Amino acid sequence: ANGVDGRSGLLRGGLLGSWREWTGIASVNALRGDYRVGSRLRDGDDRANSTVLYPELSMTRVFARDRIRPKSGASVRLTARAASTAVGSDVVLAQLRAEGRYVMSFGDAGRLLTRLELGWTDTDRFDQLPPDLRFFAGGDSSVRGYAWRDLGPRDIDGNPIGAPRVVTATLEYDRVFRPDWSWAVFVDGGNAFEGSDVAPEFGVGGGLRWASPIGPVRLDLAYGLDEEVGGFQLHFSAGPDL
Repeated sequence: ANGVDGRSGLLRGGLLGSWREWTGIASVNALRGDYRVGSRLRDGDDRANSTVLYPELSMTRVFARDRIRPKSGASVRLTARAASTAVGSDVVLAQLRAEGRYVMSFGDAGRLLTRLELGWTDTDRFDQLPPDLRFFAGGDSSVRGYAWRDLGPRDIDGNPIGAPRVVTATLEYDRVFRPDWSWAVFVDGGNAFEGSDVAPEFGVGGGLRWASPIGPVRLDLAYGLDEEVGGFQLHFSAGPDL
């Protein structure tokens, strides 16, 4: 992403299981990052490196028989992470992320799709948190009309540096106009932020959907309404609606 330069390595071991129609992954993770976020760190150093050891629990549930292109249904994804200096991590961390999606039929050939993402982080040293564990906004599955990870707090030179919190949302309408093809219009909003001031940015646009044998393929042209970092962006994505 803009303003992020570095490399990281992740060692993970986990277990996959299910419970009352929820699918879950419980894992133990060791993340080592050597990075620069923005033109300089807040303490004046050019680069930083840190190791974060954390357990993670991720739970998913889909409320639909067809998650690829449902006429109606919903999905929920929840992720929790924690780290402590008492067990070898360089930072203390508590992090939660939730994403919900909802699809409802709208007439014979139309659908209304909504999405909400919430993320929260509490840490004693945000500057020592690798970019992998920071929240950004912007891009195909976030706020379209902006480049990938281009929204959120910036350094003194205007480079995005990530944030401890994020809120993004989508409202989209699509309609089939021929077998396996549909058009869509949408509005996205949200931002990554510090404190409690979300200061949402918005993007609007439209595109085409192809119901391929392996799932929907989407091509969107979006316009970010922010005069400084917005503008026209072409987005390509694929994957199930839920």
